[in-house]
Amino acid sequence: MKIALLFGSFNPIHLGHLQMAEAAIKYGVDEVWFIPSPQNPLKDLKELIDIEERLAMVNLAISGFENFKLIDLEKHLEIPSYTYKTLQVLSQRYTHEFFILCGTDVLHQLPAWKNVSLILENYSFLVCQREVESEWPESLQSYQDKFIFIPFEQNSLSASNIRLKHCISLIPSVDRYILEKHLYGF
Repeated sequence: MKIALLFGSFNPIHLGHLQMAEAAIKYGVDEVWFIPSPQNPLKDLKELIDIEERLAMVNLAISGFENFKLIDLEKHLEIPSYTYKTLQVLSQRYTHEFFILCGTDVLHQLPAWKNVSLILENYSFLVCQREVESEWPESLQSYQDKFIFIPFEQNSLSASNIRLKHCISLIPSVDRYILEKHLYGF
């Protein structure tokens, strides 16, 4: 099976995440696994709500999508969450072909990832191309063949905008959960 792995803080999950997953299914993967990170080493911890709340929101968002699965693996691994460690565990447990699903913004973050060369040597990325990427980070030049760009309708939603501007995620079940639990100052 071909599995696209969508890593993220999902703080909160929003419509853009679901649209990325749908783009990966259209591209030809069999399933998209959503993998919430308890603590992304590149994100500000002060803004991060509890992992259980984020897992609950992802579960609400993907219910009804038979090809989407919530994987809480990182909750059980050492913190902070490093993608290369999660990939090692997944590759030991499963014989699937794994792809990392991301947006073009991740291209500029990749050089900061721990053991990124190990990841790039062993996995390909499905990149939801929101805009034309004109400049590659120099450290990724030799890995351009590891990036498969898939069409993706541009979306202006971001988790930080939802938190800071009190916007909605455009996923009704998630928005209700946020309001009921008074998350993000709602």
